[in-house]
Amino acid sequence: MTGHVRVEGAIEDRDAGGGNGVLWYLDWGTETLASGGVMNGAQSLADGAGGGTLGSVAVTRGDTIALIVAPGGNFDFDTTGLDLVITRVAAPRHRLTV
Repeated sequence: MTGHVRVEGAIEDRDAGGGNGVLWYLDWGTETLASGGVMNGAQSLADGAGGGTLGSVAVTRGDTIALIVAPGGNFDFDTTGLDLVITRVAAPRHRLTV
């Protein structure tokens, strides 16, 4: 599809008994749209760095949106939960005042 999508969701540390958390990256092609880190809790994608851009992402047929989860240090206690929703939205309107 070609148009705009809204990306919503959260990353959750499901093994709060220890460890050093996880890092996450939401990538569109080779560009990182948003990123963050979670240690013993949860973080919405909107609360990550760049998360304010996720309300309307322009996409073209064949584009790839990937959520990458990486260890925050080592792999111990890294059980991770994911909630991810991608919804088609109308293109943002631009207002021109002359």
